[in-house]
Amino acid sequence: MRARRRQYAAREHLEELSRTRQELQRLNGELESRILLRTRELASANDRLMKEINERERARPRSRRCRRWKRSAG
Repeated sequence: MRARRRQYAAREHLEELSRTRQELQRLNGELESRILLRTRELASANDRLMKEINERERARPRSRRCRRWKRSAG
């Protein structure tokens, strides 16, 4: 009888281990999806910021010229 109980206990343990592995794989897949989504969001935000920086850098010389022109005209 003890051997049979150990067999059942071992089988239950293996089934639990299998369920745990499946859940871990599911959670890892979910995490990977979330990481990919967040990476895309951050890349998009970075692109927008880089464009804004470039626009401001291009606008800066025009702004200086306008201020100099106003000073010289005034």
